[in-house]
Amino acid sequence: MMKEIHFRLIQRGHVQKDIATPNQIDSLVHWDYMGSYEFEAGALPGSLVRILHNFQQYQLFPTDLFSADGKRVMVFTRNSEIPRKLVDFADRPNPRPYDLQEPSYLEDVRKNNAYANERMPSFWFCIDDSTDKWNFLNGDWMAMFEEDVPAFLHAMEKEKAKWDSYSDEDRQSFISRWVTTLPL
Repeated sequence: MMKEIHFRLIQRGHVQKDIATPNQIDSLVHWDYMGSYEFEAGALPGSLVRILHNFQQYQLFPTDLFSADGKRVMVFTRNSEIPRKLVDFADRPNPRPYDLQEPSYLEDVRKNNAYANERMPSFWFCIDDSTDKWNFLNGDWMAMFEEDVPAFLHAMEKEKAKWDSYSDEDRQSFISRWVTTLPL
């Protein structure tokens, strides 16, 4: 039996299709304004640092979650349970109030209506860590539509190369500045 996994902080974003070769995640994704302190207090860079520090443990997994027009959601994670949990999360009758700080709209992926399509993100970045009071077990993950995977992988390779070019001292500086709650 799988452990119960909850999501609390999922940053929504939109993949910018006009960026041919993104050099970093921030040039690939236009982030939605989330309106909560957690999203503005270093959670995004902290999560990215955790991912880069543990990069070899991360893999890209397909999910069984498809948009109304047939696009598959893929997830970059080190937790092999996440693809199934994303589907379970999206299938809940009313997932928005359940644990989330702000709506993710991931549950709207399957909808085929103008309202859902107008606000539909194409990128989700779970920036939870596993040491907060809810004891989340999911860690950090990023999800996107399959068509955006090549640009995503290019951006992540550039992020990783930049991370690897830093001295150990610089990396520790980033870790101490951005990763305040989760042991790497």
